[in-house]
Amino acid sequence: MKRRELLTGAALAGALPAWARAADTMTLPDMDLHDPFIVTDATSRTYWLFTKNNPAVSGKKALGVMAYRSRNLKHWSRPELVFQLPASTWANDGCWAPEVHR
Repeated sequence: MKRRELLTGAALAGALPAWARAADTMTLPDMDLHDPFIVTDATSRTYWLFTKNNPAVSGKKALGVMAYRSRNLKHWSRPELVFQLPASTWANDGCWAPEVHR
């Protein structure tokens, strides 16, 4: 439970870098997603899409969760790793289907 709160708090507080340049955006349905979870931040009018980290997409070789941002549910920023599992975890296949709440 604490991990979810930390992950969501960090992501929604703007812990991710500033919006990617237009050339770095991704568009649905061309994104390779598995069991994504979307959270809406009404204040900033931003959607956050959380999914299992894919090192080929995020550039971070780690087991964890990556997050995309969008204002229209079609164009998304390049994802950033927002949560990394500890090396000693039992979940050695990563974080499938992360469910995130404010």
